[in-house]
Amino acid sequence: MIRSDELLSPTSEVVIRLGESDSIYHLKSEVKYDPIGQLLRINRPDEGLAMTPYVDSYHNLVMELDQVQWKVTEPSIYLGGLNMGSGSPMILESDQYFRSARYAALQGLSLENPLVKVDQVGASFGNENISLYDMAVGLGMPLEPCGRFMMELAVQGFVRYDVEKKVIDVLPKTSEYILDQDNRRDYDVIRFVSEVAQGMNARLSLLSLDMEVVGVQTIALSDSQKVALFPTQQKVLIHKGLNFDFDGRVEAGRFTFYSRENKFNYDLFMFNMSAIDSMRFKVPSFDLAEDGTRPLVRVRNTIQDISGELWIDYPTNKSSYLRYPEYPIFKSAAPGPAPGQGQGQLPMMMRMFSPHSPRSSRHEPHFPGFPSTPLTSEP
Repeated sequence: MIRSDELLSPTSEVVIRLGESDSIYHLKSEVKYDPIGQLLRINRPDEGLAMTPYVDSYHNLVMELDQVQWKVTEPSIYLGGLNMGSGSPMILESDQYFRSARYAALQGLSLENPLVKVDQVGASFGNENISLYDMAVGLGMPLEPCGRFMMELAVQGFVRYDVEKKVIDVLPKTSEYILDQDNRRDYDVIRFVSEVAQGMNARLSLLSLDMEVVGVQTIALSDSQKVALFPTQQKVLIHKGLNFDFDGRVEAGRFTFYSRENKFNYDLFMFNMSAIDSMRFKVPSFDLAEDGTRPLVRVRNTIQDISGELWIDYPTNKSSYLRYPEYPIFKSAAPGPAPGQGQGQLPMMMRMFSPHSPRSSRHEPHFPGFPSTPLTSEP
């Protein structure tokens, strides 16, 4: 619909190009353009296939958001909830995100997860152009309930479903989820939840293509290795490939870091920490608890003004499906103070958990700069 004061398309496929080969994509959004204010608005409806999330191939994110705004004379696009961000939180998840609870929710009380059958039917048809009838026969479902189920799977990103043609494509996420559940494929649990009282949740620079997200209170990187982040001012800057920067507190096993200019490398699954203001840690108590264990107690002293690298787990073990109990590992960057001084660099490579726990027997790959033989200290 074109009027003198507005251009409106109630259902549009949206592609926002980022660089030469990446984009932010949504299947079915409402698009409005105000030529007077030069403001482009993209709204996600809350029904049917429009409820699918936005997919960002540049930052490797799947994004649950309500609105995109761009004043076309400015080099920034804003993302967030409706009513200028006062609605539901904006949720950004890694495109490799997996939780067993989601897999179990799809299965319900059935003996077998329906994703397994969907994957089998998809494989028999080359995963493309599968009629709803053939899918219903393969799943052993009546046609109408199968159509509703395909809608549900489409919203969750497991299939692509053309409602008018009643044709289905089975997407890679289906087989990936099955492999993730069986620990036959690596995945991650990286998720940003942005909640703001007013304003938009994120700003995408069209110059650098970096995305600044606000209202992020905590970020879990590894459940098994107990690594979580608490950004100062609740702000994170996300780069290409899900690398990101932040200032704030890092909890890693027994250790707590208060640091600035932390740079997360997704592929290596580690942090460069160039400005650690202080580090605190816990050790087993000398006194036994009633159950015979030694509870962890915080050491009163702190180590100040250091820098280094924090390796969360092996780069190909982001899900921690293999157990390497010596991780996370902190490796300091430079020589430290004279004996007896409490500040400056402390030359060390420190395990965050017990160094006596058994290691996985699986072959350990080597990565450049990666600490393949962790030590409790280095000369």
